[in-house]
Amino acid sequence: MNAYGLGVAVLHAVEKCTFGFRSFGAGSIIAPFPRLVAGARYVSIGERCFFGAGLTLSVRDEYLGVRHTPAFTVGDRCMLGRDLMVACTHAIAIGSAVTVADRVYIGDSHHGYEDPDVPVLDQPMTGQAPVAIGDGCFIGVGAAILPGVSLGRGCVVGPNTVVTRSFEANTVLLGNPARPIRMYDRGKRAWVP
Repeated sequence: MNAYGLGVAVLHAVEKCTFGFRSFGAGSIIAPFPRLVAGARYVSIGERCFFGAGLTLSVRDEYLGVRHTPAFTVGDRCMLGRDLMVACTHAIAIGSAVTVADRVYIGDSHHGYEDPDVPVLDQPMTGQAPVAIGDGCFIGVGAAILPGVSLGRGCVVGPNTVVTRSFEANTVLLGNPARPIRMYDRGKRAWVP
């Protein structure tokens, strides 16, 4: 078997592997060699989704003895790029037909850092707040979506943008922290600053 044939065989094998997810839609694929898939039983994937190589999916129901009730859902026809990192201890919902570029972080909580004498890694998760990414959104390369963010349908998040608060549908966001640079005005049927 040549290298191409081996690559197709590996991709086909991963396509059939569901990692024990709560649900894994028909035609969905996780590219070979994810870095981590933890808490798969709390994950629901829609149909015809693609996850690029290097996926880190950490959906934790317990950390440092503290219990959590996580849920991570992805709608149908989503394209999620390479090296995606998802950290979920509460609730993250990605709608349908969402595009997430490479090296994106999506998290609904963060490590505590209050005790300066304890390594951050050894402090409990805190700041839990649900994350919702609406249907048809586009998340650019290197972006970060932080706890409590809700993005309306069709939002566009530019490269390296850090989204710390919620935005309405059809808003284009840039910067750190994210700021709106234009929105679609349905009354005017045009994009406005």
